[in-house]
Amino acid sequence: MLWDVTDPSAAPVFSASESEVDEQRTAYGLTAGRDPRTGARWVAVTRRHETRVALLRLVDKPGGTVGTAPIGTIDLPTSFRLPNGATWSPCGEPDERPQPEGSVLDVEHRVLYTAQEDVEIWRIPVHGDGFGRPSLIDKARSFGAPQRFDEATEECVADGPDPGFGGEWLTADAEGLTLAADKLLASSQGDSRFVVHDRTGRNAPRRDFRIVAGRGTDSVEHSDGAAITTAPLGQLFPHGLLVVHDGERRPAATGPPVRNRRRPDSPSSGWRPPCGDHVHPEKFRSRCISRVVPCVTRARPSAEGDHVPATFDEFVADRLDELLRYATVLTDDPYLAQDIVQEVLLRAQQRWPKIDSPPTYVRRMVTNEYLSWRRRLAVRRVVPSSPEMLDLMSPPVSDHAIEYDERDAMLDRLAKLPRKQRAAIVLRYYENYTDEEIGAVLRCATSTVRSQISRALATLRETGPSSSVQPTGARK
Repeated sequence: MLWDVTDPSAAPVFSASESEVDEQRTAYGLTAGRDPRTGARWVAVTRRHETRVALLRLVDKPGGTVGTAPIGTIDLPTSFRLPNGATWSPCGEPDERPQPEGSVLDVEHRVLYTAQEDVEIWRIPVHGDGFGRPSLIDKARSFGAPQRFDEATEECVADGPDPGFGGEWLTADAEGLTLAADKLLASSQGDSRFVVHDRTGRNAPRRDFRIVAGRGTDSVEHSDGAAITTAPLGQLFPHGLLVVHDGERRPAATGPPVRNRRRPDSPSSGWRPPCGDHVHPEKFRSRCISRVVPCVTRARPSAEGDHVPATFDEFVADRLDELLRYATVLTDDPYLAQDIVQEVLLRAQQRWPKIDSPPTYVRRMVTNEYLSWRRRLAVRRVVPSSPEMLDLMSPPVSDHAIEYDERDAMLDRLAKLPRKQRAAIVLRYYENYTDEEIGAVLRCATSTVRSQISRALATLRETGPSSSVQPTGARK
């Protein structure tokens, strides 16, 4: 069992206000290690949507809890001078900077390695007073390529020829940094490879490899994390073990068929969804949420007119179904929806006594988590929507087959919309929110909401069939 040992009085690492917490501009990537010279327990933390990295020291507190003491911070660059004299900045949403994420502390050499989105791997000296001067040891292939943010599609698009100033090994983004013996291993997430660099000297890249399918397993795609040990681990792993995150469920021996109407947990499908049961909110509640979210019994008065459960446990029991439905329609991926809802509920549980309006607050957190999922890789695609998940999206009708086909068609069309337009459409037509309520969730003016919905509907009319298919539960 895992226990939260954080000192209750510990200050946030980055956030200076509740609004920054709501916007999730909080701790993101994390790595830890013990300084062999002083014995100090270091933690290096990156900040979401920003370029800042903080170095902390763990401090023992009363009652077996652990606090932190700040040592120093460093802000990585947001723009770079290119060999042709031009200045280049990585493309991103207007209010987001190229954040570092995957990190590893090399305490033996007192160095932090951290990977910055669209830029790539930095080597930063670490000492008892903070950070030294950072150096860029490897660049993404797309480094220096001009791009601009397209407001209509909410994506970065090419804005000129690539001048060729990027690196040769890493395809953005680099993730999952880990150390083994004299090597630094990095996941080249954009092309599903792993690149091996020297751990010392100029950190030169030496070779790359892929993890391919075999022995009943699928290949590893777009890995977001890795850990390695070269210590012998018994007969099965006498030379150590590499553990990586797999970003895709490929249609292989362990993968599901696409858009199959059979129950996904049937014997012929050869796989099991998370928590060992088919994806149904009641099962998800009892098998998944209850494993990671302890019961919180502290009561909190409601600030809303309707009934709001007084404890977090009651809130989960009362609102989980609608949160899963909302996240599933947003993502068109029941497994990603479960991940988003579980992550949001974990954060909400920690802040429960401070939340005045839980339904609105948690819905906004789910929306923010979805909107932050911006690395939609081209190979990532639809997983099967089981009848149970489809039933969540609208009341059953007499002819389920026709209704499922219509909903599948609409979900596919929604998936092609820009994220903010899609969120506005889902809030309006699936959740029956008013323009004012949508503006509160998306944190924008009602005029912006109307504009987003108008654009989305125009796109749906252009791309969809001239049939009666419309968002389930839509207002007339």
